[in-house]
Amino acid sequence: MQLPNSQFRLLQVICLISATTEFGMITALLPFVTKDAGASPLQHSLIMSAFFICQIFGLWLRGTISDRYGRKLGLMIALLGSLVGTAMLYSFSSSIIGLLISRIVCGFFNGTSLHAIAIVADTTKGDDQLKRIGIIEGMFWLGSWTVGTALIGVFQPLGLQNVLLVAVGLSIFNCILGQFFFKDISHAAAASTTNEVEWMTSGLKLFFKNPIISGLLLLVMTYGFGTSMWLGTAMLYFNERFGFDAQKMSFIFAFAGIMQLIAVYNVNRLVKFFGSANIMVLGATLIMISQVVQGPLHDFIAPSLSLLVFGMVAQLVGASLFITIVVHRCMIHAPDSMKATAYGIVRGTIICCRGIAPVAGILYTTVSISAPFYLSAVILMGTIFLTIRWNKSIKKYEVIPVSTVEPQPLESRAA
Repeated sequence: MQLPNSQFRLLQVICLISATTEFGMITALLPFVTKDAGASPLQHSLIMSAFFICQIFGLWLRGTISDRYGRKLGLMIALLGSLVGTAMLYSFSSSIIGLLISRIVCGFFNGTSLHAIAIVADTTKGDDQLKRIGIIEGMFWLGSWTVGTALIGVFQPLGLQNVLLVAVGLSIFNCILGQFFFKDISHAAAASTTNEVEWMTSGLKLFFKNPIISGLLLLVMTYGFGTSMWLGTAMLYFNERFGFDAQKMSFIFAFAGIMQLIAVYNVNRLVKFFGSANIMVLGATLIMISQVVQGPLHDFIAPSLSLLVFGMVAQLVGASLFITIVVHRCMIHAPDSMKATAYGIVRGTIICCRGIAPVAGILYTTVSISAPFYLSAVILMGTIFLTIRWNKSIKKYEVIPVSTVEPQPLESRAA
C-alpha cells in the first residue's frame, strides 16, 4: 500500500512537533530547569542519562507493539506517553526527583520517528524509501535544532515555566492530529502465537546472527557513546565558555538545523554521486571534527563564534547523513514483519549508549569543561574506523533481494 502524499505530509508534521517539544524545547531548556531546581552538573547528567537508558526499552517494546498490532496504535502510545511526561516535567520542574521521574516517563514513550520510519518502510521502496527516510530524519533534526530552539528564543522572556507550558500545548495538539487525522495502514503482522517478549527476543537473536545488522549495531554503539559526551554537558559548556544561554544558543542551533535539513533533503543526490559508503564515512568524520572545533580547539584560542557555528553545522549535518544511511540499510535488511522492531533495536542501541552521559558530568567538574569533547573526539575516531571496515565487509554478505530477481521461464529452467 502506497502512503498518500497528504498522509505523508501529516506524518512529517507529527514528527516535527514531537521533535520540537521533546528535543528542541525540553532538551535545550533542561540544563537551566535542573539548575533552578538546585541540581549539580553530575545530577543533571544523571537525569539526562535516565531518559536515554529508558528509551532503549521503550523503543524495543513499542516497535514490537507496532509490528504486531498496527502502526497507528504504536504511534498513539508514543504521542500520549510523551504528553504525560512533558506535563509531569511542567508540574514538577522545581523538584530534582520530579524531574528524574518525568524524564523516565518521556524516555519510555518518546520516539515518534520509530513508527514513521516503519510506515515509510512499509509503503515505499527503492530511491523513494531513502528519500522519505531522509525527510523523516530531517523532521527530527529540524524540530530538535531549529523550530524548538526558535520557540525558546520567542517564549523564554516569559519564563521557563511558560516555555514548558507551550511544549505541553503542542503535545496535546499532536495527539489530536494523530488520533483524528492520521489513518492506519496495513503491514506484515507478526504471528499471533508469539507474545511481545518472545517476539522482541527473537528479533534481537536474528539481528545478532545477521552479519550486516550486527556490524551495524557495533558501529552505532560507538556513535552513541561518542555523542553522549556532548549531550551530557553541551549547554552548560556553551554557557560557561561563551556566556550563551538557551535563547542565544537557539539562533545558532536554528541555523545549523537549516543547514542539516538542506543536506538531508538532498541525501539521494549525494548518495548517487558519492555512494552510500562514502556518505556514511563523511557523516562520521564531520561529527568527529565538530567535537574538536567546539571543545579542544577553544582551549588554545580565544572563544570564536564563527568556529562554534561551524562546529554545530558540522555536527548536525554529519549526524543526519550518517543516521539516514544507517536507518536505510537497516530497513533494507530487516524482515518485512519486523521493520519497527528493527528500527527500535538500532535506535535504541544508540540511545542506550548515551546512558553514559554522567561520565561527561564527572569530566566536566573534575578535569575541565572541555574534557568531554576530547573523549567524544577519540570515540568518534573509532566510529570512522568501524564505518570504513563495515563498508568493506558488507560487500561479502550483501545479496540481491529476492523481490528484485526476475523469474525465469519454465523452459529456461528445464534446460
